[in-house]
Amino acid sequence: MFQNIKVVKVTPVAGKDREAFALSYLVQWVEGSLVKKKGVTIQRLDIPCGEGDIRPLVRNLRMLSFYIHALVMSSKTLKKEDVDDDGGGGVVDVSISFDASTNIT
Repeated sequence: MFQNIKVVKVTPVAGKDREAFALSYLVQWVEGSLVKKKGVTIQRLDIPCGEGDIRPLVRNLRMLSFYIHALVMSSKTLKKEDVDDDGGGGVVDVSISFDASTNIT
């Protein structure tokens, strides 16, 4: 009955692949929420990506994307030349870092 079952070893995303996943996931969520913006560039993502289960990392990335979205939408620093004819904004550069001494991103 179970002769066709094969053992498949599943390992979590780790190392540089995990960092690449975190960056692409964050960019996807931020760009998806800022439809009228020309572009959002994440210059640096320096946060602990953890090990093992990816769900806590995804939860933190979704929280960060919401925070970035709120900051960009409330920003009064966009110049007139950075605004499209339809009212959308220009390019926004974002840098995210983690302070290990205070445990704050």
